[in-house]
Order: sequence, then structure tokens, then C-alpha cells
Amino acid sequence: MGPKIILLFAGRAKEKWIEEGFRHYRKLLSGFAQVEVKEFGETPKDLAQLSSRIPKRCFTILLDVGGERFSSETLAEFFKTKMNHGVSHFCFIGGGSEGLPDEVNAQAKLRWSFSPLTFPHHLIRVVLVEQLYRSFSILGGRKYDK
Repeated sequence: MGPKIILLFAGRAKEKWIEEGFRHYRKLLSGFAQVEVKEFGETPKDLAQLSSRIPKRCFTILLDVGGERFSSETLAEFFKTKMNHGVSHFCFIGGGSEGLPDEVNAQAKLRWSFSPLTFPHHLIRVVLVEQLYRSFSILGGRKYDK
């Protein structure tokens, strides 16, 4: 099996269409990686405990509008390089509208931005798993429509 991907998300999506899209791409991604989803609340108490929920051996990636941007091909190459250097666990953290505590921000090894646009944080879940699926499809030599 491929890498382990842990998705830590603030809150829970309430929109049925977001959940359906997320489940669809998560299922496709599970053909390439073991995927685990953990949701956390957005209260100060929940956020204060988040830092301890991040597995120690994960390469931690924070979803951040001000972060680094990748094309699909360069993102696939990024994963290939990390895995060739022994990284087998990736942890993606999507915060809520109030952001994340400094302790969590400090644990990020990479900040990743999908776009300079602002998106609802629940919609980003779908975009994230779709892009991860696309990257691993590229690495697997599978054709994926552009």
C-alpha cells in the first residue's frame, strides 16, 4: 500500500453535496493511500488540543491561503520526492474561519495554498482529496483529464 494520509479538519461539513464529493474522491484516493479523517471542533478548547492530535512522524501540511502553490504535476513530483526520501505519512490540516493556534502553525513543514481566492473551509475538503487523487494518479501513470 502507498502512503498514509491523515486529514484533520475543523468542524463538520453540513452540506450533503460537499460530503458526497468528499466521499467520492476519498474512495478513489484510497486506491493509492490509506486515508484517515479526523474532525475537531472550533472552540478554543478543541483548538488547544489539536497540536497533540498531530502524529509525530507525519510530514505536516497546513492548508493556508498564503502558502506555496503547485501545479498538479509539481504536486505529484513533490510527493514522489518526499516518498523517495522515506516519508510515508502525510498529515493535512484544514482550519476553520478563525485560523489555527500558533502551536499547530509551528508544526507545519509546508503551507499549501490552492488559490489566492477564499473558499469555504468545508469546500476545501473536496478540493484537497481531488488534488491528492490527481497527484497519485499522475504518479501511478494513470491518465487523468485536465
